Amino acid sequence: MKHLLCILLLTATLRADDAQLPAEAQRVMKEYDAAVEVAKKRLVAQLQAVMQSETTRGHLDAALAVRSKIAELAPGAPAPLAGDAGGAEGQVYSIDAHDNKGTVLGPAKKGQRIRIQYVEGMWVVSGGSQRSPEEPTHPISQVVIVGMTAAGGEVVAVVPGGTKKRAFSESFKKDYTEVRLRCNDGTRDDNSGAVKYKASIR
Repeated sequence: MKHLLCILLLTATLRADDAQLPAEAQRVMKEYDAAVEVAKKRLVAQLQAVMQSETTRGHLDAALAVRSKIAELAPGAPAPLAGDAGGAEGQVYSIDAHDNKGTVLGPAKKGQRIRIQYVEGMWVVSGGSQRSPEEPTHPISQVVIVGMTAAGGEVVAVVPGGTKKRAFSESFKKDYTEVRLRCNDGTRDDNSGAVKYKASIR
């Protein structure tokens, strides 16, 4: 990444005397410009990935610093934060606390991201009192993202509280035939109620 930054900084210096160059030299410089543009796009994409990772981990100051650097290098480049206002895009899904299978969102490919945000609802977990996954008193009251493979289901992430204000985002490390949302309680027979979340996979 440091090498790419050096290329971009050199460009401004080289531009000053281009008008006085012979035609062949100007052709070479145009090729150089094209290579720099490719390098810039690659650098911005890498920085956007870093910004997304820092945002997902809750390091918003670091994410904002990266976004500022993106704006400095490429003023026209989009640089949204996963936690920006506006929330998760996508369909609203209902998750039944009693359902052992869970609510199916669809398949997912490695590198895609799920974005999920609480909409409404309460449920009773393990025969206790009504509670919201937005303000979990215990991990079993939270929503869990499950990825299905030929070998069975595995936990991708447990959705934290507070997503009504800022959507939660997580990337997939492998392909899944199905992605499901369900209550994190291991024994769901004595559960009741349902919650709604807006979710998308991209």
